[in-house]
Amino acid sequence: TKLRRLQGGKQAKVYVMRGVIRSSTYHERVAEHDVAGYFDKPVDVDALIAALKGQLGASYPSDTPAVTRTPARPLSAMTDVKGSITDVPFARLYGRIFQTRSTGALMLRRDSVKKIIFFQEGVPVFVKSNLIEECLGRVMVRERLITQRECDDSLLEKRRQPDLRQGEILMQMGSISRSNRDFALELQMQTKFFEPFAWPDGRYQLNETVHYDG
Repeated sequence: TKLRRLQGGKQAKVYVMRGVIRSSTYHERVAEHDVAGYFDKPVDVDALIAALKGQLGASYPSDTPAVTRTPARPLSAMTDVKGSITDVPFARLYGRIFQTRSTGALMLRRDSVKKIIFFQEGVPVFVKSNLIEECLGRVMVRERLITQRECDDSLLEKRRQPDLRQGEILMQMGSISRSNRDFALELQMQTKFFEPFAWPDGRYQLNETVHYDG
């Protein structure tokens, strides 16, 4: 938005890259800013170069240095598929998974807290957590999207309709819109994913045989 306000900004060709967390609505929101292209990480370098050549034409530099690509490797190719977060902090562990573009599940445990982060080609796509503070209703209350009373009522209704997700129940109640739900789901995933960055200790295990099936 700030770029578009600058002199000549409306004519600028903008490409967007998204790396850490993706949602079903992110592409739609990016499109509202009239971007020339969108790339998920890990970026297809050939596609990116082709897009830039298409925009720049003859002005694209012909002496562009060659790009060194890191071949994809399964989780088992990593030397430490399980261990201590004290020895390998979560930030470093995630960096290795992203660098190797691995697909599988990262299981984390610290005291009574348990998390499973599912990766597809190095990108986190879903996170399971047993922290009550990270449930969707609690996240929405903190963001003031719903009241605590609405959160409590939705949990009571979920007991009567266990097959429905809390977000769907809140929509049925008229407490939130679909866009509110999608926003909250993305925020919830970010909350679950970023929390282990602060862990001083804990255990981890990578499992390439467990995939997220949606």
